[in-house]
Amino acid sequence: GEAAKRLGIPKVVGKLVTGMLLGNIYFLSGWDFFDFLRIMPFLKILADFGALILLLNVGLNMDTRAMLKAGVSAVLVALGAIIAPAGLGFLVGHFLLPDATLGTKVLLSIILCASSMGIKAKVLEELNALNTLEGRIVIGASFLADVVTLLVFGVACGIITKGSIHVLGVIATTGIIAFFLSAIIITSLIYSEGLGEFITRRVPEGLKLSIIAAVCLLLAFLAESIGMHAVIGAFGAGLLFQNVRLRDSDGRQYGIEWIVRPAYMILVPILFVWAGAQVRWEIFLDINTVFLGLA
Repeated sequence: GEAAKRLGIPKVVGKLVTGMLLGNIYFLSGWDFFDFLRIMPFLKILADFGALILLLNVGLNMDTRAMLKAGVSAVLVALGAIIAPAGLGFLVGHFLLPDATLGTKVLLSIILCASSMGIKAKVLEELNALNTLEGRIVIGASFLADVVTLLVFGVACGIITKGSIHVLGVIATTGIIAFFLSAIIITSLIYSEGLGEFITRRVPEGLKLSIIAAVCLLLAFLAESIGMHAVIGAFGAGLLFQNVRLRDSDGRQYGIEWIVRPAYMILVPILFVWAGAQVRWEIFLDINTVFLGLA
């Protein structure tokens, strides 16, 4: 991370490259010590918690009203983030994968729309740009694009595998997702200050973190249950608990982000190193794969 910073690039890139190097030590030297980065289930769990804590922290520091003011721009950016990679990806698939089925080309184009909210959020945080106009547009557009991409991916998979689509099911899923997101945003706008005041003053210190952790995990579970990424639920929890304060033994108050910082500093780097380790260098031995990837 520090090496990347000295080169003038985000520290998260250094962590990803570290994971790519360690995860491919066997490919380079035949030494399999670092294979646990790919195959250890517990490390995957730690990485998942790192993603939740990262987006919880983003939610804690995000100005919801200011983000909504950037709504039109975020929608336009989200459309661009879907149309451009999907359209260009389909063209690449059409010309470079002439023998592939139409379904394969469609799925390739949809997959190219998927992005990492975690990496975007981390880069914006390092640039101190989370609460700039551009940062709010990027975060808002990323959520919208990810939701639309997941919905379209589900529809495409249904058509390709079953040859049909349940229109009512798609409408119902879209409605549930819209309700979930709207409920979180409206609740945070109306009740965030009152909720923060109530928890800060009325809830015992020993229970505050437990309540926040439980709500964060519940919202993450609900988000994933309806077809979204779990981190969207964690982001929503951050919006809800922005105004909660915890006291130390001397009576000094701290925000939630200061209390979760030790876990943040440990788990978030694990997330990015683990993500980098999933890249397998041996796939680049196939010249067609390299050419397709560059295209």
